[in-house]
Amino acid sequence: TVFGYFNWKHLYGDSNKERLLHTYNYQSLGIGIAVARDVFLYPNIQFVPDNIRSDFTNVAMSATINVF
Repeated sequence: TVFGYFNWKHLYGDSNKERLLHTYNYQSLGIGIAVARDVFLYPNIQFVPDNIRSDFTNVAMSATINVF
């Protein structure tokens, strides 16, 4: 599981260069699978816990591939 809480963004062209806006907190749940020694797959579903709606939900596949 991954919990994204510290997500901030800065708007391009904002006159206040130190202003940061807090974005949505998200949660990712999935099961990691080691396909080979150097390949790791993570099918997951990501959602916003404060507002569970289909347009704020994402089904994804993350991959980590070691080349060295």
